Amino acid sequence: MIVYVIRHAWAEKPDSSRWPDDSQRPLTEEGRRRFRRFARRLVKRGLNIRLIGTSPYLRCVETAEILMSATRETVCVEAVPALSPQGSFDELMNWLQKHASDPKQNIALVGHAPDVGELISRLVGGGKFDCAKGSVAAIEFKEQPKPGEGELLFLVTAGLLKC
Repeated sequence: MIVYVIRHAWAEKPDSSRWPDDSQRPLTEEGRRRFRRFARRLVKRGLNIRLIGTSPYLRCVETAEILMSATRETVCVEAVPALSPQGSFDELMNWLQKHASDPKQNIALVGHAPDVGELISRLVGGGKFDCAKGSVAAIEFKEQPKPGEGELLFLVTAGLLKC
């Protein structure tokens, strides 16, 4: 199975007068447009998912919804508190392993920097990953997802695909 780790798309700049609760800060219109184009290109190149786990923060939920709309399959989106900033890695692994019973069911995880880079590192067994906004990493597991047992297939940015 493949686990796709995604940093949310381009969001509005933090502004406590507009969003006193930063979890409600949305994507920009340009961020939506760019990620929509990027997601469509990834799907054309074989990205295939059945489930998206997302941080409950609005910008991640919006990113997950754009990804869902770009796919050709029925995709479920589920809020996963462990994907919130500084979320629990152990809780995220429990959620992932619970939902990874079907090896043909690829899963996407949408979260925040620097957490997504740390997640990639822990899944593949080391390294430093600085993830650009809207970037997508594909990590393949031969069996159930376990820390250190994933193989990084790619880490791609929207800019690389001219989005």
